[in-house]
Amino acid sequence: MSIHPPSRAKPSGTCSGCRNGTPTSASRSSRRPTGGLSIRLDVHEPFCAFVRDWPAAEVAMHGLHHVARGLRPVREFEHLDATACRAILDQASAIFARARLPPPRGMAPPGWHATPALLEAMGQAGMRYIASARDLDTPIAPDAVANGSGLRGVSLLHPERIAHGLLHFPTNFQATSALERATAILECGGLLSLKAHLLAESGSYRALDGLTPAYCDHLDRILSAVEDRFGDTVWWTSMGEIAG
Repeated sequence: MSIHPPSRAKPSGTCSGCRNGTPTSASRSSRRPTGGLSIRLDVHEPFCAFVRDWPAAEVAMHGLHHVARGLRPVREFEHLDATACRAILDQASAIFARARLPPPRGMAPPGWHATPALLEAMGQAGMRYIASARDLDTPIAPDAVANGSGLRGVSLLHPERIAHGLLHFPTNFQATSALERATAILECGGLLSLKAHLLAESGSYRALDGLTPAYCDHLDRILSAVEDRFGDTVWWTSMGEIAG
């Protein structure tokens, strides 16, 4: 969301783009976990139908397998050249097509890791935006830059054009962030970009930003306070809408 002359009313029940943070993953591996249940998106038609019918929802890419060899296994694209990255993007896009979802126009890469080769492949594929830099700690100021996960040195508050014509969106707020951070971002004329992780728990792993009922309540309080304070000057939008 951003302080902006209102172009439309806030959508009812929206879960799009900058209101819910980085794009939702819709492209998953075709591997089968224990029990033989596929986690590939296009084989789950009831869920795909739910997403297709969700008003104002925007679905983007989050890799294909979300794993890689090496010490940082979530960085799927870390050791790949542009050709290999493009092959993954094409496979993931084919899953979107079989799921009868719109072609993905953007991406939040696994582990926030956007390599030059991935950016090149995204440009070749005609994608429009990427959400890479996540920084929840840098103090808010008009000229603040991201210095956390993913890309560094890009604006912490504003979309920014980077390599290959891609528009970059920062992530600057999550469940552990306070209302004061949200209002400071908006008072600077910035984009309040919220991130939540659908998977709250996996084995011993506990996501600090897992989309639990408590986090949903926190977001409801934050967004209600934003709406009360800034009213119709807030533009409830999506990454795709901004990227054009």
